[in-house]
Amino acid sequence: MINDPPETVDKMDRQSEALACVLEYREGDRVLSTDQAIFPNVSAVRDETERSAIHMVETFRTTADTDDWVVRAVDAAGHVLASVSFGEAFQLSASRITSMDDMPKD
Repeated sequence: MINDPPETVDKMDRQSEALACVLEYREGDRVLSTDQAIFPNVSAVRDETERSAIHMVETFRTTADTDDWVVRAVDAAGHVLASVSFGEAFQLSASRITSMDDMPKD
């Protein structure tokens, strides 16, 4: 689901280790970044990257080449910990909306 680029750090070493990273957001031709955040493990980094990418495409109706990343998490050494492309974010958003439609109605 998440597009982990080749330069991704060794995931086995980072699964249970707290990680400090920034999230970078692609907005047009600009890259915006958050303040550094601490995540309990790489799974939490991936979850937040995925959630943020869905938010970007749903809220801002962000469009771009589907192969480009929309959100990525980068550690202090510049390693990409997780990355979500526009195409993946659109698919995740569509899946989320479909699963919400399947929820029981009151």
